Amino acid sequence: MHEFSVDVALLALRVGAGLVLLAHGCRKLFGWFGGKGIAGSGADFAAIGFRRGRLNALMAGLSEAVGGASLALGFLTPLAAAAVLGTMLLACSVHAPAFFALDGGYELPAVYALVATVVAVAGPGELSVDEALGHPLADAAIRVTAVALAAATGCAIAIQRRIAVRAQA
Repeated sequence: MHEFSVDVALLALRVGAGLVLLAHGCRKLFGWFGGKGIAGSGADFAAIGFRRGRLNALMAGLSEAVGGASLALGFLTPLAAAAVLGTMLLACSVHAPAFFALDGGYELPAVYALVATVVAVAGPGELSVDEALGHPLADAAIRVTAVALAAATGCAIAIQRRIAVRAQA
């Protein structure tokens, strides 16, 4: 028997993390909330070893904003979680080796990666757009596959970036 309290907890987790991710993405995309927008974020991405910094900033901003909004709504949840997870794993690699956020570490993206993984594997719950639509992506195998593919993609891009940074050194 599925308990209503689990659905409320999933709703709170999705909405809380999703809205913060949406805001974070909007900093990169539009310069809102004290962000730098695409031009400034693109320059930052280029400075830390991403070729095509602007394009990478756009992709990260879209993954955070659209993925965050979709997580908050519980809409296309496996895809939203995959977008967030892949981006956050890459962010973890950028902020490593420091752990704590106050030291410039990967603490916060690790938490978002964990939230995306939990929501993807558990599903969005009954208090979601996916549930209301009876969306076919709710299948457990699809949710787990989305997590696995996102993790592999995020890690592959992180490795590619590290190789490029080492080659420049």
